[in-house]
Amino acid sequence: MTDSPAAAASAEETASGFGAHALPLIRLWGMMDEAHRKRGLVLLSFVALAGLVESLGLGLLLPFVGFLQDPGLIHRQKVFQAAYDLLGCGSERGFILACGVGLLVFYAGKNVVLYLVQKAQFRFIYDLQIELADRLLQVYIYAPYPFHLGSNSAKLQNNVLEALNCCNLYLAPLLTLISETTVAASIVAFMLYLNPVSTLAALAATGGVSAVLVRYYRRSLKASDHDRHIFTEGMIRSMQEALGGVK
Repeated sequence: MTDSPAAAASAEETASGFGAHALPLIRLWGMMDEAHRKRGLVLLSFVALAGLVESLGLGLLLPFVGFLQDPGLIHRQKVFQAAYDLLGCGSERGFILACGVGLLVFYAGKNVVLYLVQKAQFRFIYDLQIELADRLLQVYIYAPYPFHLGSNSAKLQNNVLEALNCCNLYLAPLLTLISETTVAASIVAFMLYLNPVSTLAALAATGGVSAVLVRYYRRSLKASDHDRHIFTEGMIRSMQEALGGVK
């Protein structure tokens, strides 16, 4: 092990990064290697694609419900009439049946796509957790001896645990947010096309309520995260002292 100032600075910087406040997304991105960054960008695109597929499923379901309620809708819309002529079903009942079978096939394929995206998402998060925790542990192992003399081992262990948790605290919610935002944006765009005034009014009302709730809960969540970190560090310290006392 080396006692160089650079090694000590590196260890202290890493410890502060996993300190009382969990890693923000920008710092998490900066700690990824090139391979994980490329995988992350590809995964983001697939998550957005999954959101579009989910939106398409909602868009296809609405006309089908309309056909069931009013079969005459098929002939009143040019797009539906064109599809009716193209399929050559011969009757409204046959066309509705064909649409139902098509919906079943589409939703089966959609579920397969969502399953594959979720599988890739969890694999990426768990691989990143292992990579970050392993890198942090190596920094601590090869840190100079004076660094360990001035550091609490319970805090260092807690920092390694924080490295495992940071992906679940930040990255997993981000991927979920991208998927849900894609679906919501598609629905809002469709509603704006149908009734812009009512949609804008609803967005203003829900946006105002959401802003108040976010501001209200942000402080409590930040305080809870700080308390969680302190509690975990104290728990590890207590276990170390108890087991050390037995020895």
